[in-house]
Amino acid sequence: MKYAKISTEPPGPRASEIIEAMKKSCYDSTFTYPLVIAGGSGCVIRDVDGNSFLDFTSNIGACPLGYSHPDIVSIIADMARHGTHKIAGQDFYCQEHADLAQQFLSILPGGFKAFFINSGAEAVENAIKIAYRRRLAQGLPVLPGVSCTGAFHGRTLGALSFTYSKPVQKAGFPELTGAADKVLH
Repeated sequence: MKYAKISTEPPGPRASEIIEAMKKSCYDSTFTYPLVIAGGSGCVIRDVDGNSFLDFTSNIGACPLGYSHPDIVSIIADMARHGTHKIAGQDFYCQEHADLAQQFLSILPGGFKAFFINSGAEAVENAIKIAYRRRLAQGLPVLPGVSCTGAFHGRTLGALSFTYSKPVQKAGFPELTGAADKVLH
């Protein structure tokens, strides 16, 4: 699978069936594209109707690493054989996370600590909590933080309130008190 190829106009018949089934039984708030992924390799994803696409989204499961890279599949398989706690890493200590933290900290200036998290939204939520705790302990007002324009920071109320999310992602939801009301350029 080295290139994109469209054999059936998306969404194809199988994709349409799955999308309709999802709409009947799932809350439809996060789906942007009528794409039903069957698998992928490298930077190409394949839908259930046999179409293939170049993936420019860095989807959550692929990140910027692509799909099914043999080295990554091998590492994930090895971690799964020893317990998935080594993948997520918030409830139990493990040697791999201690080693990874040391690698990160070796390239940063002093005073930093590593914080392993499962998702962007969880990272934003925890950054908000850390900022609140530290600023309040110092008797200072809580500041909203920093986010990137054109980036995605998660769908939680905190992530939507405190970051520069797209209007379509914020539609119909209130912003938490203390969130930024200005965008600085």
